[in-house]
Amino acid sequence: MSRERRPRILWASETPLRGTGFGTVGRHLLSRLTKTGKYDLCCAAWGAEGPAAPQQLPYPLVTSPSGMAEATQRALSRFGPDLLVTLGDAWDFQWLPQLAERREVLWISFQTIDSGPASRRWGAWLGDADVVVCASEYGAQVLRDGLSLPDLRIIPLGVDGEAFARLPEREAVRAERGLADRYVVGFVGRNQPRKQIPVLVKAFAGFRAQHPEAFLYLHTDPCDPAGWDLLDLLDRYGLAEDTAFTPDLTIDRPVDDAELNRIYNLFDVLVLPSSGEGFGLPLLEAMAAGVPVIATDCSACRELVGGRGLLFGTRGSATLTVYNLELPIPDEADLESKLESLHADPEAAEGMAQRGRRFAETMTWDRCARAWEELIDGLLGDGG
Repeated sequence: MSRERRPRILWASETPLRGTGFGTVGRHLLSRLTKTGKYDLCCAAWGAEGPAAPQQLPYPLVTSPSGMAEATQRALSRFGPDLLVTLGDAWDFQWLPQLAERREVLWISFQTIDSGPASRRWGAWLGDADVVVCASEYGAQVLRDGLSLPDLRIIPLGVDGEAFARLPEREAVRAERGLADRYVVGFVGRNQPRKQIPVLVKAFAGFRAQHPEAFLYLHTDPCDPAGWDLLDLLDRYGLAEDTAFTPDLTIDRPVDDAELNRIYNLFDVLVLPSSGEGFGLPLLEAMAAGVPVIATDCSACRELVGGRGLLFGTRGSATLTVYNLELPIPDEADLESKLESLHADPEAAEGMAQRGRRFAETMTWDRCARAWEELIDGLLGDGG
């Protein structure tokens, strides 16, 4: 495509300033696409108040107190993009096909499908996208099985292998935080229903009864309104003295990557007990940091963990939401068993850590950004 100006790309999703999965994806991909010098970028965002300062983001941020639809419409009208990329759940942009401004641009719907089957209702808006991109083979298969889409691609997410790594001073970091002689079971993620943190708490209670040195570290907001009162839950199981949270953490006050890497380096094992993941960024970050991982045997977790960590089982499923999604129920007894097996075999744990690190080295954000650059240039021309 021949142009006198650079192609304009509008990214619509959660603000890149938030410490959520969507925020992390936007922050890494948009920064790398900006550095190519090939595109003009703008971000329409939810979860942000007011414009971002230039030192925070190298591209304009459009928000609206009325919600994502108005922010996107405003950005479409003012920025005049050639390409719109939306990142969210399958239902987050169901209003988009009705916007007159949408008809003027190509639309890539970027999906992190964490559960299925695909509702027939999704086709009413996903079918309007010019291209649908999934972050995992699992997500793509859910859509293939339930919908007929004109163009479906897979671009896995990534990790910064320089930011996330095993620290030479790991033992000193653990000692500094009073964990030198503890066996630390860690969790990283938002306190929200799909993450199933109570499953981990129950499994850890049984594990802790057999191993007094065990300690639980939860990198999450203990009282996030989207999830559980974890302080109350820990009191119920007598674990308050053997659990720590990252201080003052909320989705709007995330820690930087250097501090998050130090947190990963506190762990002897990371557990992700989710009932569904569209990708599972904490799994990849933990692997990059040399930490063995345990995750629920479901969704995209299988793609990341299989052969590199441990998967624990489920016991049936629950049909949830208006879209009749079938979410597996993680089995806390099997999770406790997997914790026991990893604790009993340090050599196997180290083998998992090494395999995970080698895998993470192939899954960089630079690789992910190059795949997006190729897709964008294929749709809009060479970008030059």
